[in-house]
Amino acid sequence: MIIKESFLPINIFSRSGKILSSMKFLVIHYTNNPRQSAKGCHEYFTLLENQKESPDARYASAHYIIGLNGEILQCMPEKEVAYHVGSTALDPNSCKIYTDIKRGLCGESNPNYNSIGIEVCHSDSTGKFNQVSKESLILLARDIVLRYKLTKNQVVRHYDIVGWKKCPKYYVDNNNDWYSLVDDIFTGVL
Repeated sequence: MIIKESFLPINIFSRSGKILSSMKFLVIHYTNNPRQSAKGCHEYFTLLENQKESPDARYASAHYIIGLNGEILQCMPEKEVAYHVGSTALDPNSCKIYTDIKRGLCGESNPNYNSIGIEVCHSDSTGKFNQVSKESLILLARDIVLRYKLTKNQVVRHYDIVGWKKCPKYYVDNNNDWYSLVDDIFTGVL
């Protein structure tokens, strides 16, 4: 597995430089932009620094981006906070900002301060990861799971944390494929 470091510049919108308070879970995302490259996603995160502070300002980033060819870009050190899973919208099931799964993983704290995020590029509107991207995701996630001693319950979809965002779309729409992906991540993990 080859990981290319391409750290975002320090800025308030995508890489604050703040340190994680703990590492309790791994969050899998999709870019929600079919055929977007890892480089394109990285550029989007980078350009966020050009915004002005306002109520409409966008905060977004991830620790890693996996491209359509399976390439892996690391956007910041794992010990830093990425803005990948925060929310201000209510979960429709609990009518709270986050789901019960999220509260079970990190209580009432902001989940960005307790997690690592991986964005995965996809080829079409279904959001399904292609085989090479999926293989890179499995290898990277397995490495993170081993280093942080995570369990299957600690590998989650963005959807599992906020409850309203269908991210990663294909794996929210197809639960069995999600569970199979998690099983693949844990193959060979003791």
